[in-house]
Amino acid sequence: MKLNRKEKIFTAVLICSLIVPSLTIFGQEDRILEPQKDFSTVESPLSNVTIEMITNLPSHRTDGIPSTLPESTFTVQFNITNFSSEEVSQLELSSQTNEYGVILNPLNETKDNLNLNESWISQEYIIETGTLNTGVSKSLDLAIVLDQSGSMDDEIQVLTSELIDVIDEISTEVPDFRLSLILFGGTSSNPYTNPNLVYPLTDDIESIVTVLGNTAASGGHEPWGDALWVAQNNLDWREDTVKLIILITDEPCDGGVVIGSGSDSDYDGPLLYNLFENLAQEGFVLCSIAASGSDSLTKVQLEAGAEYTEGTYIVLGEGELQTGDIPEIIGELIVYYAVELNFQIKVTLSHLNEFYIRKSMEKTFVILIDDLPPEIDSWVYISEDFITDEKLINVMCEVKDVTGTAFVDIYYKIDDIPFWTIANASQVFNHSYVLTLPYVFTSEILRYQVYSEDWLENEIMTEVFEINLEELENQQLVSLGKRREFILLPNQAIVCKLIGHAYFDSFGLIFSRYSDNFDVLAADVNDSEIILNNKNVPYQTVVVEKDHLIKVSLISQNNARVIVANVIPQNLSFEQEISREIDETDALLFRIDNKFSDEDDRSIVADSIVVQTSIIVFNASNWEFISKGASEVILPEEDLYILVYAEYHTGEIFISFDYEDQYTPYGHYWTGATEPMATNYWPIYLPLLCLAVIAIIIKKRR
Repeated sequence: MKLNRKEKIFTAVLICSLIVPSLTIFGQEDRILEPQKDFSTVESPLSNVTIEMITNLPSHRTDGIPSTLPESTFTVQFNITNFSSEEVSQLELSSQTNEYGVILNPLNETKDNLNLNESWISQEYIIETGTLNTGVSKSLDLAIVLDQSGSMDDEIQVLTSELIDVIDEISTEVPDFRLSLILFGGTSSNPYTNPNLVYPLTDDIESIVTVLGNTAASGGHEPWGDALWVAQNNLDWREDTVKLIILITDEPCDGGVVIGSGSDSDYDGPLLYNLFENLAQEGFVLCSIAASGSDSLTKVQLEAGAEYTEGTYIVLGEGELQTGDIPEIIGELIVYYAVELNFQIKVTLSHLNEFYIRKSMEKTFVILIDDLPPEIDSWVYISEDFITDEKLINVMCEVKDVTGTAFVDIYYKIDDIPFWTIANASQVFNHSYVLTLPYVFTSEILRYQVYSEDWLENEIMTEVFEINLEELENQQLVSLGKRREFILLPNQAIVCKLIGHAYFDSFGLIFSRYSDNFDVLAADVNDSEIILNNKNVPYQTVVVEKDHLIKVSLISQNNARVIVANVIPQNLSFEQEISREIDETDALLFRIDNKFSDEDDRSIVADSIVVQTSIIVFNASNWEFISKGASEVILPEEDLYILVYAEYHTGEIFISFDYEDQYTPYGHYWTGATEPMATNYWPIYLPLLCLAVIAIIIKKRR
């Protein structure tokens, strides 16, 4: 057999492409390339070694994360398996915990060799969780830096009247707590030059409230940059504690002695932003509250301060949060930054490679420390049996717990009946429970309370709720920017009403959480006409004309969990980031133009460390459902509507429309989903492909 000149050249190229990757795989690439190769960059076989945790703790979660109580003892082992293409030598295994527990028998374990597909099970470690206040509360020092200029009278009054009650409410969750007050603005102006405006950190909260009661709002000039400097440098902050500063003002930073070099006007120079950086470097968390009437510069500065220090930025007066909510906001911020709900074990596995360089990998395992009872959200709605026309009372409960809910009992009585009836609520979906009662027209009042336990026997009994049955049907309203959830039981019709905006049309979105189909009938009450009548659909959209009332009837042949939202879209531009406060009844709708051709995927992120969100993506041209996700969703290149709502917990969320790899969402325990790692097999497949091509050429020549 003879090859012509072209075939010889082609064969030589193929052989070279075979030799080079092969030498790379066997670690001999330095014989061909530069002799100065950095062997520390050679891929470690540990990338294909897995570590699994084995524990005697139970888990009732879909993601398998175990739970335990504070001050408990349990055992863990680690199973290490070698799935790489070579033997791994000189292994060393070590482990450590975070501050919420200790390993009672710590030991660094070693193994000489781990063969292909071989597993190595470590010794049994005994873990003990510590004594934790409400599970995992940290000590916290808080300085409230408060504007006392003339426009802040309402803020001072509401803090005086309600702050101490809020602190009392959270004292069981954050028992180790101290408070300071630093005033600025008005005739006294600057705490840097007037120490009488500085009240040291103390656990005597009443003394701080007394100061607030004697504070009169007057004058102008707000040098809050100096006030923050005083809070940072002049207070007796404790070591190993959360250092939280809450700044409340409605004006930009005026020049002071330290920040702004004595300028009387607004100061927005580098000294202010350097101060933010210094606060962050020293471990301070700055939360800023823009009071009602704040201008754009104030908002920019306050948001920047929160971002620098990974704090929280809140605007009052532009949404649901108002001046009267300030004490409650402060209480929520204290709990948010003081409480942590997980115990972590970090495992480090290392080996000595053929170049005598030690490579290592780390993996962190989470055990949930849960001494908190389930969270219960309940409401009542009227439904009607489609066949018999009998009206029914449905007590719906959404019961969530990181450990998992064991059962839900409902205690109820009608009118003035002297005794309570106890019934076990039926679980119709994962976290949803319903108790259905007959509706007697002569009945006027329903009283009920809910009792539940999680699998660790943490229990809760809610307050007694009182429902006026005559007014209940009128309460099944979905106002603008809100959503309601209903569980459709077979052949029960649910009726709700969507209230239109005074000046703008809105959208009524009706969709099933789990893609179950339902029948929907909608009528415009103002025009007395049916505008929608569709059967067996998983979602539906209806236009709510301005100042109109839309009545919607829903029915299903099977159990279905349906969300009804009433929303006006907001435009969200590419690379725009915003923050919003969200609670369990809120619904946010965004219009996104993603009709661009980019090499990188774009995504919508709606996330925070506390709130777990759900994100629904619709086609903007026809409202066709596209996808659903939690925290972040990759977007197609289309014109889109994005619906966002809180799935678990409530609070501030951060929303951004950007490239997919610009942000890593928080790993919420409520979802716990992970994706398998991708493996690059090209170094193996390429030589095999080349061999196959050469074999074909030789065969053809023969």
